[in-house]
Amino acid sequence: MAHPFEEYVFNQFAQAIRRWHAKDEVHVHGFYILDEEDDGRRSVVRLMRNTRAHAQLHTKRFNQTLPVPEACLSYGKVLDCKQDGQTDDWNEALWSLAFWDSAVYAVVGCEYPAFKGDYVDPEGLALRKDWVVSLGLWYEDGELDPDEAISRSVDIYWEFLKLCIRVARRLKPLLRERFGQPLPIIFFDREIYTHESFTCTYFANEAEELDGFIDFICDYTGDEGWRTFFTRKRDESLDEFHDVLWYALVITQTDPED
Repeated sequence: MAHPFEEYVFNQFAQAIRRWHAKDEVHVHGFYILDEEDDGRRSVVRLMRNTRAHAQLHTKRFNQTLPVPEACLSYGKVLDCKQDGQTDDWNEALWSLAFWDSAVYAVVGCEYPAFKGDYVDPEGLALRKDWVVSLGLWYEDGELDPDEAISRSVDIYWEFLKLCIRVARRLKPLLRERFGQPLPIIFFDREIYTHESFTCTYFANEAEELDGFIDFICDYTGDEGWRTFFTRKRDESLDEFHDVLWYALVITQTDPED
């Protein structure tokens, strides 16, 4: 049975998705994950999204009289836009976080609001600590020597990533119900694109849901190894997360964050 913290993350995100309408033309969802001050005990996950209308406004083939951010807020079915540029690449406009709606639609574990839509989450903060304690990984500041504290923090963060993957998988039927088709959930972290975030995206989605994303990432990195990675047969459990991450490091020639 899932810990109450995992149920809380699922319910917060599901409630946000239920408020969306099919007419919003949501194309893709994102889990933006980071650990505040590199402290796994303070891991945060934000729900983001991009719409086809918003992506269209950021492509150069689409002409509008309004400045791009203003047009996006008027016609792009987004809450916030901080990108005033456009691209020739439709895939980039759809999949690159730089061109997404920059608002947050739900957040868990937030202490310091940083995005439009952010809010301090006291219930999530309390449940998150209880969850870490249940894993046997909690520690107080100064309780461990620095190296052990870093190792414990990293272990907590890995467990948080797996929790978010499980939540993403559970949200898939709801997304299909709301939008009439399977929609991908892309993972991002502090560096936006990393082997770790791509491994999370791999576990959270079926290969066919990622067709456009795979094309974009291969173009973005210049590395066709990512196509091999994302289209391989999915028969691993989350317990094998690190094995799949190692495979991603081996099969690809580039670091996606470079």
